Amino acid sequence: MTTDQFISKLKKKLRDLETENRPLKIAALATHQAASDRIFVKGRNTSNDQIGTYSLSPSMYVTPEGYWDFAKLKPPKGKYGNRVFNNGKDHKSRWVAHYSSLRGLIGRDPIKVDFFIHGDFRSDYMNSKGVSGAEPIKVDANFYKVEFSRSKKDITHAELAEVFEAKYGNIKIFTLSKQEIELFYKVAAEEFKKQFEL
Repeated sequence: MTTDQFISKLKKKLRDLETENRPLKIAALATHQAASDRIFVKGRNTSNDQIGTYSLSPSMYVTPEGYWDFAKLKPPKGKYGNRVFNNGKDHKSRWVAHYSSLRGLIGRDPIKVDFFIHGDFRSDYMNSKGVSGAEPIKVDANFYKVEFSRSKKDITHAELAEVFEAKYGNIKIFTLSKQEIELFYKVAAEEFKKQFEL
């Protein structure tokens, strides 16, 4: 390879870095996927401790229709398993002993806190349409971010994240852990090295 060819290849790689910045993109993606997995699959905070456990009180009635449209909550039943009241009217809701038992009934982990019941909060954090594929938000080639953009009723998901962190002992959950920051730098360095291999 001549000096001119070498310089030409190097300039192209620099242009690609300026316009696409593949090392940053891959490092941001790997880091966000690791954080999403830590929170929503493993149920861990930034110190890698279990976030917490779900409530074992109080009991509650949930409606299988509408918001709680889960087949496993049907048919509606009262506290003692009866489907009709003493007056002969049908139950329209389902009694559950506590929130943890509700999660168990609908097939979610009843013990480990993972903030997953419907998927909206999780998919908002992950910036995904489904239940997988965490991807940070690209602002430009040199800047990616993770943020909550949706809300539920009168509270934004960002505010809800703060409530969860306070509820489970003022711990950090939705920021990067030390291991995730190290992963970012490791992946970025590896990808930067690949970018400039000639």
